[in-house]
Amino acid sequence: SQGDLYVRVVGSYNISTPFSLQVTVFGGVCNDIAAVPSNLAVINGTVPSGTRTTLLLTHSGRLPGTPEEIATALADLQTLATRTDVNGVVIDLAGAQYQRVAWANQQADQFPACPGAKNILATEIKAVIDAYRAANTAGAATTLQYIVLAGGASVIPFHQVQDVAGLAS
Repeated sequence: SQGDLYVRVVGSYNISTPFSLQVTVFGGVCNDIAAVPSNLAVINGTVPSGTRTTLLLTHSGRLPGTPEEIATALADLQTLATRTDVNGVVIDLAGAQYQRVAWANQQADQFPACPGAKNILATEIKAVIDAYRAANTAGAATTLQYIVLAGGASVIPFHQVQDVAGLAS
């Protein structure tokens, strides 16, 4: 894995006695994560085009509850999506057409302590959103105005950002 590594050095500063720093990174919780294979499509098949204004995203395989509760939640999302003031489409990322999301989810499950794995997953989910954004246009502009994430971070993860507040002090 590549990226920036921040090291905080604390001590008094004296230009006449400089110091050197050598850092070696061995493994770590994210050592074995990989990029999503390029042969997997963002969406396997055609993206429904139109002039939708709302995307409602969830992952039925990760929603908590009984199968009946999950089915009810999906039905409720569909009811919401069909309202004329919502004009939406429900995207269940558990579907077989979202191969990159499935691959990234499996990797994130294998490395639960690695925020980078969740970030790869979040990036793949954003790619699905971008594909729907490109397919729902009027003229040259997208018609999408709202994105609804149905479920917590274990269902639709957010990008995880390191807290670097200590670097500024």
